Amino acid sequence: MNQLKILKISNIDNDKLVNFYNKIFVKIKSFKLDYLWKYQTDINNGSIVMLKNDEIVGHIGCYPAKIKLAGKIFEIIWWFDLFVKKEYRKLGIAKALIKYSMNNDSLQAAIVNEKSLGLFKKMGWSQNFSYERIIYFLPFKKFLHKTLLEDKFKSIPLNLDNIKALSKNIDEAQKNEEDCLIRDINWFKWRFLEYPLKDKIIFLNSKNKYILGIKKKWFKMKIFKVLFSNFEFNQQSINMINDWAKKNNFIFVSLLSSNKISQSKILRKKINLISFSTRDQTEKDFFNRIKNIQFSDSDIGF
Repeated sequence: MNQLKILKISNIDNDKLVNFYNKIFVKIKSFKLDYLWKYQTDINNGSIVMLKNDEIVGHIGCYPAKIKLAGKIFEIIWWFDLFVKKEYRKLGIAKALIKYSMNNDSLQAAIVNEKSLGLFKKMGWSQNFSYERIIYFLPFKKFLHKTLLEDKFKSIPLNLDNIKALSKNIDEAQKNEEDCLIRDINWFKWRFLEYPLKDKIIFLNSKNKYILGIKKKWFKMKIFKVLFSNFEFNQQSINMINDWAKKNNFIFVSLLSSNKISQSKILRKKINLISFSTRDQTEKDFFNRIKNIQFSDSDIGF
């Protein structure tokens, strides 16, 4: 381990980073476009890599955000994209990257896979069990309810005016919330308007309900993934989303929810949402008090 060193990605040559990302994230194939956006390298130097003899062998990415707990605003860091090259695994590199990342006073959060979950929990992270990824298969749905829907979603342009309208709606709602993730106009601009592949973003509206989603494909089948909504899902809103998606030739709808929705679906899977804090025990378990976590808060939606 004495040959290894940790550096911030802002100190790594751009070509070396892009080459590393292209090799380890071959299924994504977009890091030449989006890694500067994703890790916010212009304002945040938190993302790090592990080097051995000048070779990048491990990586963990992050971005900063804000959270309100008991009416007070705190800094929070979202961690994601923990990766160690196969030939360097089981050498303590992942643990070293996590330990280095935890060495700050901010509240910290991540959505992790099963392989990473055990390691994070051993290092003191807490798990929230309430959120699920839900997937609907639309061709099997007859939508007998559709004639009863008074409200329907319509597509609106992804532009600054519409983002401002959504942001204003969120600001008003958050004034009365004691515990919530803070998403201001700058967050919305970065997350959606500045997204390098924003032509894939879909913006829906129905009265005071807003949805931001993204077009995906699984083989040749279209998926509509809900990245952000300004409301909690219930049976009616799910019907509205599925109705719009089916009319627009989507085969699947994917969303994140903490509500128990009874409608039939083909997949329901728990999300490994974890948190960490060096503060008191109440703040260590802060995610158990947050009800509006979205796919767009982490990297898994994009």
